[in-house]
Amino acid sequence: MRGYIQDVRTSEDNSRPIDEYSFAGSAECARHWKTRESTELDLSKITSAGITVKKPDWSGRSTQRTDYQIEELPDHRFVISCEVPFASCPPDPVSNGPNS
Repeated sequence: MRGYIQDVRTSEDNSRPIDEYSFAGSAECARHWKTRESTELDLSKITSAGITVKKPDWSGRSTQRTDYQIEELPDHRFVISCEVPFASCPPDPVSNGPNS
């Protein structure tokens, strides 16, 4: 199942910024970028930080994701996606940022 980055929020934990990423179940509901260049720039930040995806059932299962891809939509907008490791996730699983 592919997950598409939908939102990025930054919060503070012990005076450290923590990025929290949410995923959409479809490209239409995802965050869109206008150019490939801006998408590549944000993707490089995401991949260098690393994202740990937590299963949303509080089981404690998690996995580090590194298989992000840029996809161009028919209307020439771009999205970032990855394979969501938990097939039983609801359509909008949430993942936590690099310092979780």
